[in-house]
Amino acid sequence: MAVICNYGTIGGGIANFVGGEGGIIGGGSGNNVFGDFGALTGGSGNNACGVKSFSGGGNQNCAIGIASSVVGGDTNINSGDCSFVGGGFENNIITSAYSAIGSGLCNLICSGSIGASIFSGKHNCVSNSFSSILGGNGNTIGSCQSIIVGGDCNNIFSGSNGSFIGGGYINHIGSNTEGSIFGVIGGGCCNLIDSTVANPSSFGIIAGGFSNTVCAGATHSSILVAVIIV
Repeated sequence: MAVICNYGTIGGGIANFVGGEGGIIGGGSGNNVFGDFGALTGGSGNNACGVKSFSGGGNQNCAIGIASSVVGGDTNINSGDCSFVGGGFENNIITSAYSAIGSGLCNLICSGSIGASIFSGKHNCVSNSFSSILGGNGNTIGSCQSIIVGGDCNNIFSGSNGSFIGGGYINHIGSNTEGSIFGVIGGGCCNLIDSTVANPSSFGIIAGGFSNTVCAGATHSSILVAVIIV
């Protein structure tokens, strides 16, 4: 154990290190506080690197951003200032301030996504500001101020600002080339609110069902009921 700065404290444990002024480690093993006024309560191989950063415990977690925190879990990384990771495994906030990941597996908030959040689930990704994924698997948001509640492999493309997907499987709002603003898909499978550079769409709604499409260029268009007669 070693303290090499002013006002540093180590309460106990094995092979812990404080290199930031006013840093504190409660216990555990192989933990490091590098940021000034950082704090680390325990666990193994955790790091509090940012100024006023916090690591609560777990294993191999790293709080890098200023006033960032990783409460627990395994191999989580938080480099966003004033951002929060609660736990889970291999969740990552990349230089996105005021963002949060609650838990889950391999969730990602990309650089510059201010105020973004992922509550849980696995392999979900948010890459724009003020957007949220509540859960599910493989869901992606590239637009700002948008929400995906759950489901699998749903995608709100970049530029589809203010859009919402409730759940389901492989539902898309917008396209790789153009977003569709204020789109809503309630659920279902393989539904699409399409949009192109030449024919952008907006305010489209699909309540649910299978393989429904609001075509590119449509505005204020809705598919509310899909009936299949056999």
